[in-house]
Amino acid sequence: MTADTIYFYDGKAASVFFPDSKKYMTIPASGDIPSALDEIADKLDLDFPLGVLFAGSPDEVLLDDTMAAWQVGTATVDGIECRHLLFSQKSGIDVELWVEKNDAATPHRLVVTYPLLQGQPSFVAEFTSWTTELPLSDSEFTFEPPADVKKIDPTPAVASGTEGSK
Repeated sequence: MTADTIYFYDGKAASVFFPDSKKYMTIPASGDIPSALDEIADKLDLDFPLGVLFAGSPDEVLLDDTMAAWQVGTATVDGIECRHLLFSQKSGIDVELWVEKNDAATPHRLVVTYPLLQGQPSFVAEFTSWTTELPLSDSEFTFEPPADVKKIDPTPAVASGTEGSK
């Protein structure tokens, strides 16, 4: 996947949009968001590092695989004082999370590192403009492809960016 990949899920279908290459794919998916993410991950052989945030109790899911966790310190993220937390998981993944230093503990940054994989790849997400009070319409979750993009077949090779490689 490129850094610029945009996902849409409307309750019936999932669309993956690659703006850099002006391509997209759509696959059937159903159920709640965690179930749909599992279905998409299986069909396209993808990993969703942010998937845990969509669970009913993300804290329980995150802590379920954790061997050790501690607060590294505090840091300012986008002008907001945050607690910097580190979770070392049994599966060999390290998760760093920066959450507001208050009762809401709103996440502002997440880094997932895979130290057991060659090159120790990592995934970084920045969360900005949090709002929980705006009503959203169903149309905001449906992908409407721009006129100049091409629909591609949803295969694991395409989704992982390895199309045509052996």
